Amino acid sequence: ADSKATVSVLNWFPSAHHIMADRDEYGEEEEDYSLKNPLVVEKYKFCGQFCTLALKAVLDAVKPGASVLELAKIGDGVLQQQTEKCFNKGKGEDRVEKGVAFPTCISVNQVVCHYSPEEGDEHPALAVNDVVKVDMGCHIDGFVAVLAHTVIVQDDMSAPVPADHPAANAVAAGQAAMEALTHMVRPGGKNEEITACIAKIGKDFNVTPVEGVLSHELKRYIIDGSNVITNRDAPEQHVLGFEMDEATAWSLDIAYSSAPHDMSGEAGKLHQHEARTSVFKRSLENQYQLKMKASREVFSDINKRFQTFPFAVRHLDAKKGRFCISECLKHDLVEPYPVLKSNKGELVAHFKATILIKTSEIEKITLAANQKVETDKKIEDKDVLEACSKSLVLKKKKKKNKKKGGAADEKEEE
Repeated sequence: ADSKATVSVLNWFPSAHHIMADRDEYGEEEEDYSLKNPLVVEKYKFCGQFCTLALKAVLDAVKPGASVLELAKIGDGVLQQQTEKCFNKGKGEDRVEKGVAFPTCISVNQVVCHYSPEEGDEHPALAVNDVVKVDMGCHIDGFVAVLAHTVIVQDDMSAPVPADHPAANAVAAGQAAMEALTHMVRPGGKNEEITACIAKIGKDFNVTPVEGVLSHELKRYIIDGSNVITNRDAPEQHVLGFEMDEATAWSLDIAYSSAPHDMSGEAGKLHQHEARTSVFKRSLENQYQLKMKASREVFSDINKRFQTFPFAVRHLDAKKGRFCISECLKHDLVEPYPVLKSNKGELVAHFKATILIKTSEIEKITLAANQKVETDKKIEDKDVLEACSKSLVLKKKKKKNKKKGGAADEKEEE
């Protein structure tokens, strides 16, 4: 649910000049960081697997009485442990940067996103019927995968959620939309068509798309690319229309409010929660020499460990972290991800996946097991069903057709 503009990293990270320059000092061609490079795809897919493992670990621990802080720690712990296991041969300048790219957030009920508590923060333990949204991400060499999922707490987490739960239709709509809209993230796919389908699915399930949620194109060291898909049309967002390209990566971000379908009123609109902000990201266009030595030490650690990616205050030095963040905010060195909430009486279901538009196929690399939800709703809109029936396979393998004289002619099947 972030709408921050993308900024260049060239002026702020010395390594970024090597990462993003057109040619290196020896005049060699720029390395290919698109999905046409098999190594890039491999790094994305490793991250997708690690997010999948981390989410499963968190969801396995979701139960009545569970601590939100401990759940967040579980997610970050798995992401950190898994990323540490791979790409370890490089040393010095050749070392591969990796780790948590979006801190695990556990947002409950009316809280929609960005709640990643610190030690000592007071928060109630999970209870039966709570709506729990888990959001996380990791990266290898700047290539990031993100994943979000929603479940409803029950005594028996394997039992279906009853149809009369206030968030049942919102969760079911999010599950259905994620599965269906994956087919629309493809070469030539238009962002406004996906936004329209999100609204139509909401109508079929009688829930309202949440305003302010954006899907982003992912690039190296950029978690929120400038090409975006809105979850819901809002004139003040000024989103430009575009068609998706081959060999690109996307975070597909979908959120529905339990409020009955209403695209013109206040339903589905978000507001800042009173909880203090605990997730931040470096503001790369600004610089300032911090006065306090302790702040400079923490700020240096932020630059080294998190580069361009969001981080949680609990990841910083326990004694100096919050003080450093306060000084950084005064001088616009970090950007906050405020905790957001829904309207009173509304519950929100949030789903996010990372999708690769490869040359031969569309691949969702972050996976999550959907909770069973009892509902009589389903996707019925004909336009949505048609759009989402397209194959995830884009190109088939080439076949060799023999010509006269024995020569072979390769033909690519669509």
